[in-house]
Parts: sequence; C-alpha cells; structure tokens
Amino acid sequence: VGSLRHRLAKPPVESGGSYAFLTKDLGGAYWIESFNARSGTPGDRFPRRLPFAAASGIAAEGGMVFVPSLGRPGNNKTIESVNLISGRLGWGYKGTSLIVGGAQSGSGNVIFAGSDGMVTALEAGSTAPSAEAWTAKLAGYMDAGLAVTPKHVVAGTHDALLYCLDSASGDVNWMVGLDHPLRQRAPWVLGRTETVSRPSQIEGAAPIQVQEFTGIAFARTQGGLHAFDLGSGKSLFTQKSGGRPVLVNGKWVLTVDRNQQLYLRDKNDGYKVKGEMSLRMFDLIPTNRTDGALFAVTSDGGVVGVLPK
Repeated sequence: VGSLRHRLAKPPVESGGSYAFLTKDLGGAYWIESFNARSGTPGDRFPRRLPFAAASGIAAEGGMVFVPSLGRPGNNKTIESVNLISGRLGWGYKGTSLIVGGAQSGSGNVIFAGSDGMVTALEAGSTAPSAEAWTAKLAGYMDAGLAVTPKHVVAGTHDALLYCLDSASGDVNWMVGLDHPLRQRAPWVLGRTETVSRPSQIEGAAPIQVQEFTGIAFARTQGGLHAFDLGSGKSLFTQKSGGRPVLVNGKWVLTVDRNQQLYLRDKNDGYKVKGEMSLRMFDLIPTNRTDGALFAVTSDGGVVGVLPK
C-alpha cells in the first residue's frame, strides 16, 4: 500500500517493474510519482515535478514514462519522457498538433494522436529516436484518444470514420463509416491473444499455430454504440441507447446503456440480447478486458463481484 502526494490526474501505467502516476498539486503543477510494482516502495527519485503542463494521459514502455505536453517557454515539445529509474527528464518530440486522448504503448512504441488527425508511433527507448517508427494521417479532426492492442490501433475522427491500423507499421487494416462523428470519447477494444491455426503456405504441410489478438472494436457516437469485428471491420451490432461495452467472454458480450441497463448478448446467435438487468444502484462498472468476472462499485465503497462458473 502506498500513498500519492498529490491528486491523481490520469489513470496510472506500468513499466519496468514500476507503477507511474500523473498527479496534480493544488497549485496546478504536474508531477510523476512512482512505486515499485512488487513492494509499493516509492521510487528513489520521485515524486518528480514536471516543468510543463500535461496535456493528457501518460504511457510507459521500457522503463520510461511518456507525457503529452502543453509546452513551456522556449520548448514547444508535444510529448516528453521521464526515466523511471533516475527520475530525469529524457527526450522530447515536437508533433504537428496537440496530442489528444493521451499516449499509449504498443509493439515497443509510444503511440499517440494529434488533433489534426496525425497518428504517430515513436520507438519507446531511453534515447531519442532518429525518426518516427511510422505515421498515419487520418481524414478529419480528432479530439478522442486511441484504443491500442498488441497488434492494432483503433481511432475515430470527426469525419465519422473509424480506422484500424497495424500497430507495428501504421498500415490501414480497415476503415468503416459511422453514422455520426466520433467526438471526445475514445474507442474501446475488448479481446485477448489466442492460438489459432493458419495455412503453412507449403503444399502438403500441416497448418501452423500462431498467436493472434482477436476481439471486438466499439465506438460510441451520437447515434449509439457500434460494435465491429476487430479483424475485418464487419459490423456486428448497434445499441441505439448508447452506453459502452463491459466484457467479452466466450460467446457472451455484455454491454451497458446510458441508463445503466445491462444487456447479455449471444455471439453465436447474431449478438441477440438474451437477458437484461438493471445496474442503476451502482456508480461504477469497470470495463473488463480479460476474463469473465464482473465487478460493480457503489459510491459508499460497496463492491459486488460476479464470477463465471
């Protein structure tokens, strides 16, 4: 158990055996605080006061934490790094616009989107990269962040387009049109890495087993919550009452609408709703990306857990 010195500003991240937190003091200054992931011991060089204002959420990779920046006098970098071992400021990068929705880590890179629709991946090391790992210019203004998996980057724009990019190359895997622009709320991706069979490309040879991340991409617009197959971009269902996904487990997909009504959808039956339950008594229903457990929390600290059999 550890205690933050200042108020938490954005969700924490983990890298190199440490948890890193972006916090903000009463005077408006931003700090990086760090704790050992095993013991909870504060980092030797932390808390570290940042000499700039943070623009959005942080990412961590390879013992470094990356902070989107609003800049400072004489330094107009849009993202800067902090070493989680030494606490020292590392290298900075000047992008083409303000970073929106925070930075993410994937495929050994730190990945972020600019308000001008430019998605950028930088090698997430302790030394400044000589060039971008890749960039992708999307059509339209952006004010929502990204959803990143080990293989995918999902992004939406004000031009009512949802993109799925390859996280290693930035190539467009698929692009679909939405009914309304995607504004302020980042997409979600729920799924997992699975072992699947693929043809070996050698005549007469047995199929080979490969690791592949599979799942569902979700985007919420003014017209509702839209679900797409992560691999192909095929539309799976639309929930007109909005809301968000809660979990994907086996054949079941759970979503909740804006009125806290929970829907149990059957993947094997065209994602038809097979059951409903009101969750209005709960104040927080965390998204569950990995297993079938569902937890809900009340404002007075009560926690209810539903575990799969």
